[in-house]
Amino acid sequence: MIGTLRNSDYITENDFICSKDYLQYMYGDIQGFITRNTIRNNKKQPFHTGFNRSNNLLKRRYDDIKDVYTSMNTFYTRERKVDSVKRLNALYVDIDCYKMGLSKEAVLYGLNEEFFGQVIPVPTFVIDSGRGIYLIWKISEDRNALPRWTNVQRYMTNACKPFGADPACTDAARILRVPFSINSKSGTPVNIMQFNDVTYTLYEIMQEYDIKSSQLKKKKTDGQKTYPYGEATERMREYAIMLAEQKQLSLPDFKNYQETYQFIANNTYPHHEEPKKAKGNIIYFSTSNIKPMLDGRCHDIERLFAMRKGGNCKREIGLFLYRLWICESTHDYDYALQKTLELNSNMDKPLPENYVIKHTESAEKKVQKGSTYRYGKKRLIEILDIDYDEMNELEYLSISLVSERERKKKSNHRAYLKSLKKEGKETKNEIVKNRRETIQSLISEGKKQKDICRQLNISKATYYRDIAAINKTDIKHKVERVMESVQEVVNSVKKESITGIKSVVSNFQPTNYKSSLKTTASAFSSAPSVLCLLSDFLLDLSDLDDSS
Repeated sequence: MIGTLRNSDYITENDFICSKDYLQYMYGDIQGFITRNTIRNNKKQPFHTGFNRSNNLLKRRYDDIKDVYTSMNTFYTRERKVDSVKRLNALYVDIDCYKMGLSKEAVLYGLNEEFFGQVIPVPTFVIDSGRGIYLIWKISEDRNALPRWTNVQRYMTNACKPFGADPACTDAARILRVPFSINSKSGTPVNIMQFNDVTYTLYEIMQEYDIKSSQLKKKKTDGQKTYPYGEATERMREYAIMLAEQKQLSLPDFKNYQETYQFIANNTYPHHEEPKKAKGNIIYFSTSNIKPMLDGRCHDIERLFAMRKGGNCKREIGLFLYRLWICESTHDYDYALQKTLELNSNMDKPLPENYVIKHTESAEKKVQKGSTYRYGKKRLIEILDIDYDEMNELEYLSISLVSERERKKKSNHRAYLKSLKKEGKETKNEIVKNRRETIQSLISEGKKQKDICRQLNISKATYYRDIAAINKTDIKHKVERVMESVQEVVNSVKKESITGIKSVVSNFQPTNYKSSLKTTASAFSSAPSVLCLLSDFLLDLSDLDDSS
């Protein structure tokens, strides 16, 4: 007989007194979100779904509640879908025996006599769902085992088809009724009919019942070796050999898949964002170009919170990321915590130290497990709510303000110019410029419009358009020359004005100031207009009475 006895406090089905006993047995030690689903008398929202951790799930009511369900597996997000599965907690078959005209007692008798332990494993629970039967096998597998889980689930369902097994009950996001609740369709309680304190692994079920995994195998590549189920794959072997050579380690047992997998997990570099080089199917990773990025991001976090004021400034997520990146960069966890607390203390409104330690602790644990949170630059800007003004002060947490469309347009233009240069061709602007210069030259030679159009092979409209552009350019050049002349005059006037003023100051005699002013005014009278005005002013000044 396959399976492992759990030696729990529950021996027979009679030891389950209430729904809490069942929930504690099924979910008491599992990670992730478990859904609690109920049917409501609400046409707009007839079905309600709540997401709970295992401890909160046990606090809810189920006994004598109508139509209440829980998900058999858990999820890492608040979405009940197969792609979000975190832990595989159970295998199950929903037998709708009433559709086959069979009683629950007759079906259970047939399963016990000819199926349990022979065609399918002995289930952990056999549950009377109201009108049918649930068969549940307790397992504990990671989400990476989902393909194997699906394979075994289909085998179980197909094996129970003679009793009315629901063929749709093969997805990992399935929900089932909770024992001791009420099935409103039959008006009867959901009861545990049989219980066996045993758990299983997918591997042993597949081995025992010769469940083929051909549909799970990837397409073979040319020249790639294959190995029996349960042994390390060719790619794992090659990667493990590379790690062993780099770190001078002993190789794991390649006949043991889990041992090889654990060897790779324990010795692989903690960050896998930047590939260094590839050889065949093996990718070699380097942390040399990741550490500067992490250090740069930490520096930007420091600058960001030096600019921000108040308590509502994303302090919690900022401190979490700061500790995560320092842990990942240095692997000095005490130093990372110290720097995180220092950053907190330098904030405008620091958080309590105990709060910071507790709410950033998961960052350290993540890195210690050889993993990390891979946030892209845009995502970081979003969760930290960084605005454009702040981006101007940051380097690693900023993006270009030029739109993707403009950037692509400039890139295409550069590629176009490069292509023309390579082919020895002119750009459109160069062609137009050369044509207009030729027209000017031909006009100066006395050529007429018809002759010019025929010689250059251009239309009449193009000719007059070019003439208008030429005239506009000539006017612009004339204006520029006039402005240059004006500027020269202004500079000359400035120079003469300064000379005249200096002369007034040097020749000014306080005892005979009137005579001095008249002499200076006479010198300015023949100067440019600006100095003539100054001359008149000086004469008026000399006519004033002494008392004035």
